[in-house]
Amino acid sequence: MTPDSPEGEELEDPTGPHEAAAEDLRWLGEPPPPGPPWDLPVHETPWVFLDCEMTGIDPARDAVIEVAARRIRGGVEEGSLDTLVRADIPSAPAAQAAHGIDDALLGDAPCFIEVVPALEALLEGAVPVLHGAALD
Repeated sequence: MTPDSPEGEELEDPTGPHEAAAEDLRWLGEPPPPGPPWDLPVHETPWVFLDCEMTGIDPARDAVIEVAARRIRGGVEEGSLDTLVRADIPSAPAAQAAHGIDDALLGDAPCFIEVVPALEALLEGAVPVLHGAALD
């Protein structure tokens, strides 16, 4: 029973477009592998705070159009990545309204595969901290 359901009535849990993303994150309940960075003291651990913007809210169908990441260790920024990303599909009007990135801004941006090496280098040996991971 859910808090909003009449007493004794079982309501179905709506999953909507986030069902696939939630399935992809099941591994998060498992313990991390042994060794760095997972067993380092917090002040010695490199953390990468990552946020992406997309053409919509369905990670199986939509594309990344912005990547912002900061690598921090001991309160000091060790590196960053801020880039728009050219997508092969147009942004949904609702997505454009949310993040303010229209398709015209993406014309000269690199495609995602061109951004991957810099993102991988930033993430190497770090603990990722993701904002909105189920959507991105």
